[in-house]
This record gives sequence, C-alpha cells and structure tokens, in this order.
Amino acid sequence: MLTDPPDFTFGQLKASSSRLVDRHCGQDRSSLRCGSDNESVNHILFTCPPALQTWALSEIPSAPGVFSSNSLYENFDYLLCRAKQNGATSTMLACFPWVAWFIWKARNDKVFNGKDILPPDTVNHSRQEAEEWRVAQVIQQIVPRTETPDSREDARSKPCLPRCQVDTSWMANSEVFGVYGITNSVPSKSILASWKGLYTNYCI
Repeated sequence: MLTDPPDFTFGQLKASSSRLVDRHCGQDRSSLRCGSDNESVNHILFTCPPALQTWALSEIPSAPGVFSSNSLYENFDYLLCRAKQNGATSTMLACFPWVAWFIWKARNDKVFNGKDILPPDTVNHSRQEAEEWRVAQVIQQIVPRTETPDSREDARSKPCLPRCQVDTSWMANSEVFGVYGITNSVPSKSILASWKGLYTNYCI
C-alpha cells in the first residue's frame, strides 16, 4: 500500500474534523455523516459509507484493497493512473473530479445545514456538471474564407469609394479655426473644401 507523504497538499488544506482538532480549531474528530470516530479527508471522500456508495454508483470500477483504501494518496493514484488497467474508460473517469467535489459538498451540507444528500443525487449532479464542462470546452471551428492571390490583388487595386478625408486646426482661447476636407466620389473627380471662421470656399 502507498502511504501518504507528510506534505500531501490536498489533505493538508481541506478542513476535516480531525484536521480542525489538530489545528486547535475544534474538539470533536468524529464524522457527522456516519459517526466515525476520526473524520479525515480520505474518510470524507472515499471511505465514509455515503462516499463508498457514491463511488459504486459512479461506474468507476473498484479494486478491493486498492480503491477505496485508507490512503488518500493511493486513492487518487488509482483514479489518475491505474483505473484504466482495471477496465475504466476515459468516459467513466471524466467525471471523477466532480464526484469527489460533490461528495465534499454533501458532507458540508450535512455539517453546516443539517441536510442529507443521497448518493444517487450526488452522482447525478456530478454527471451533469461533467457534461456541462465538456460542452463548454468545445470550440467552434470557424472555416476561413478561401482566398486566391488574384482575389487579394484585386481587392488592393480597387479604391474604396466614396471616401471623405477631413482635418482641422484650432488654437486655445481663439475663435478662429480651420477645417479642410476632400471627397472622392469617382476615381477621376475630387471635391475639396476648406473652412476658416465663418467663410467657406469650394474648389473643384
């Protein structure tokens, strides 16, 4: 059996009853879901009776003596690396992060809200979330428009008409301003206009 390394981060961060007592944040190590004397992170996720039933319903094949075991490290090692050797498919394993997450949420609902979440409901929520995540990762394939060298050359050679270009100039604290504009309606003809104050001149 693999043993959990002392710095196994996931187990250190999650606040099980046993971990809270170790941190002097509580006095009761027991599990409110099943009454076990020592609620560890591994117990919450894998060996608590509701958790065991949830994993059994998840279609991920179990391995006696390996999964579920009393080692948090070994359980995740099985799910990540060895479950396929025991017949698990990628489709079966795709939802395991959500199974673990909803098991944890079910435990919190019991602790903080006094609510009992049944294992079948946990599995259904997990599958729904896993499917929504899968769909969200699908990127629509945008088919680019086919262009030829000739079509790009034609687009560059044709002027964009009609076209209007303007510019202006003014000074702070002055009523005088100037505006200049040029309009092209056809390639061979341009209309120029300039404004200064209230006077307007047009040149063709």
